[in-house]
Amino acid sequence: MEDWTLQARGWVNERNFEIDTSPGEEGYRFQVRVLGFSLMRDSEVFASADDARAGAVAFLERQFQAPVELE
Repeated sequence: MEDWTLQARGWVNERNFEIDTSPGEEGYRFQVRVLGFSLMRDSEVFASADDARAGAVAFLERQFQAPVELE
């Protein structure tokens, strides 16, 4: 079972989101919950939780083609 930790909250295109990270054998992964959308994940692995959070922000900006505002 994966252990997810909340890393950030914010807004993208007037929708709120939460970014969680989880450590694994290969590194950290992220998942993003955006209001009105299915759970989003990417296969990329990161060296730290901070790197995974930054990767999630970049992922959201690509998916929504809009800037992300973190709380």
